[in-house]
Amino acid sequence: MIDFYLSDFQKDQEVKYNFELRNEALLTGEFQVLGFPITFYLYFDPYVTEEGNVQLKAKSLSIGTLDLPTSEVMKMIKRSFKFPEWIDVNADEQIILIRLDQFRMQNGLFIKANKINLVDDEIQMSLYLPAETEDE
Repeated sequence: MIDFYLSDFQKDQEVKYNFELRNEALLTGEFQVLGFPITFYLYFDPYVTEEGNVQLKAKSLSIGTLDLPTSEVMKMIKRSFKFPEWIDVNADEQIILIRLDQFRMQNGLFIKANKINLVDDEIQMSLYLPAETEDE
């Protein structure tokens, strides 16, 4: 779902990002340094908050032989990409918060995260459709 919305939001963006889940969450992207493309791999540990949101805590960063602090790469990501309102990037804390409590699909459907355990390949989410009300 995250990768789908990333693809949709970055149609007119210069920098392209991909998100995938393996044994950990992985955000990849490419940026230019002195005219040369550099690919980065930013690894996260995902957590479910009490509100049913998903918090991604940066764990490690790989950018070839470059030695850049994770917080600086996250600041660059925040500056170079227009995130939807329901995604908060806190570069100093090295956290991305996916505010599912603020996300709604067109039909009103909303999602709450219950459990994320990538090592055991277990992700539990609840989907809610708002009750229909009849106007008379």
